[in-house]
Amino acid sequence: MNMPPCPAFSQSPLDRMDELRPSIGVHLLSGPDSRNRFLLFAEAGVVRRLGGERFLFTDTDLEAIPHDRGLAVFLGGAGQELYFALPVGELGPGIETLDLRLLVNQNLVPDEELGMLAQANSVLGWHRTHGFCGRCGARTAQAHGGWRRECPACGAQHFPRVDPVVIMLVTHGEQCLLGCGRDFASRRMYACLAGFMEPGETIEDAARRELSEEAGLAVRSVAYLFSQPWPYPSSLMIGLRVEAENMDVRMDEKELVGLMWVSRTEVRAVLEGAEDRGFLLPSRVAIARDLLLAWAYAPES
Repeated sequence: MNMPPCPAFSQSPLDRMDELRPSIGVHLLSGPDSRNRFLLFAEAGVVRRLGGERFLFTDTDLEAIPHDRGLAVFLGGAGQELYFALPVGELGPGIETLDLRLLVNQNLVPDEELGMLAQANSVLGWHRTHGFCGRCGARTAQAHGGWRRECPACGAQHFPRVDPVVIMLVTHGEQCLLGCGRDFASRRMYACLAGFMEPGETIEDAARRELSEEAGLAVRSVAYLFSQPWPYPSSLMIGLRVEAENMDVRMDEKELVGLMWVSRTEVRAVLEGAEDRGFLLPSRVAIARDLLLAWAYAPES
């Protein structure tokens, strides 16, 4: 199978520079620096200047925007510049917010910068929902450049959460298995089956379990292909190629409204824009599309 282009959110220009994290807070609080670049996030999405193309702000720009520098997360560096994610509240004139999904689907940000936005969105989202210690309940404080929260009461340390998800390109000969979830029924959107991993299971076991639960499918083999950060809020999509023992399926009607085997030719047609095949496929932002592209256009044996 030929490797596809990098999935959305998997490219970033930044070196995360873990060695600077312990001291980066001192740098931020010491005053403005021409090297600093900030990605701002409000409740409604990513912040940018009205009519602007770039989403980066400097210390000079921040003078007109209420903010708390102590809440900044150090994302990393590129060249001489240092990049931070910063939550903000009230926005003044000349500023707008855009939903991250919209930015991606409308190609408003270069692919090579999407990983930086995903990183920022996920870690800021984690801070918003993990302000208290899971051990004793006390309020925690941000530390290590924003990559840790520490409890002053019991000393516990807490780290950003990533939820692993297996997503399976299931094939049997020249057919692949696609499912339609209940949220996508009105759009006839079919995609690769997927599910969250559970504690104590391998990637391969998770794939077998999910396919058994959702499709009653017997699996012959499981192989890793590629992965994708998914910042809604913070998952890691683990793309797999699965060979089925046969084409016998039993749909889980609680999860799915459709389950079908589709030929390589049909998948190619829909990828190329056909709307008369009875189903649609995910947009370019989803790893499911990358998995299907890799299979549909792989050299046939």
